[in-house]
Amino acid sequence: WAQEQKPQRRPGPLRGLSRALKAAGAPEVTEGQREQLQTLLKDFHAARKAERADKGRSGMGEARQAYADAILNSDNARAQAMADVIVSDVTTTMLANLQNQASLKIQVLNILTQDQVDALLQRSGTRGLSRVLGSIAGPRGQGRKPAPQGQQGPPGPPGGQKPPR
Repeated sequence: WAQEQKPQRRPGPLRGLSRALKAAGAPEVTEGQREQLQTLLKDFHAARKAERADKGRSGMGEARQAYADAILNSDNARAQAMADVIVSDVTTTMLANLQNQASLKIQVLNILTQDQVDALLQRSGTRGLSRVLGSIAGPRGQGRKPAPQGQQGPPGPPGGQKPPR
């Protein structure tokens, strides 16, 4: 008999935090914390959406086109000027993303109890805790876009081994 496939549930934004808390033996997220975190995430994503809409009007596409046109026209001075515009825009965007991530992580820390934070620190260290806090915003909160459905990310190193740290 054909088995009915259950619809795939999309993991909630707090799933990683909940699993990390459980693994650390920390108290679970309370309903009050869950509501605060969900409101925080809703506001965070609305602000990011507004930023992306503003960025779409920033002229970055025109700068990239002007850069490409300058190269094709052998206009080195214009290409250099457009490269400066592009780098400035990328730097501004990166700075805003880092500031937004820091703000979100600090706000999440302020929602968690000291017992929860201490347990996560004990289990994962500061880098691990920072990753858990960032995971709440999802992959895009970390500045990475997931690969489209059915596509894989870039290939890894030869032999599939990670480089030594």
